[in-house]
Amino acid sequence: MLDESKFDVNFKLLALRIPREFCKTATRLLNGYLLDKPRVKPITEDPTSEKTRYMILSEKVQNPDLSDIPSQKLDELKKLCEIEVVPYSLTLGYSYWTADHILKQILPLGVEVPSSFETIVM
Repeated sequence: MLDESKFDVNFKLLALRIPREFCKTATRLLNGYLLDKPRVKPITEDPTSEKTRYMILSEKVQNPDLSDIPSQKLDELKKLCEIEVVPYSLTLGYSYWTADHILKQILPLGVEVPSSFETIVM
């Protein structure tokens, strides 16, 4: 049996807590600095309040002072609304990964991952 928990990958990221009505504008301002992973939305519910949302920042933003984001963009964002930096933990589990990725992990090193199958009729 395959232990699906071995495919869990945890990311320690930062998120911005902002009022939900400013999400669309803030997304445009932070273009290139938000999480960009297939099938993972960069805006998610805030578990502490229905009036705010978490905007998950990309892996390249590591400093809680947001010094990785240009000051011009930050100034515009701070004029728009009140922001709060919060830690955010993201776990991508077995169901997130493609079959190709899973096969590469479980097959021995040097074994080619099958990409298609052929039927020979005699």
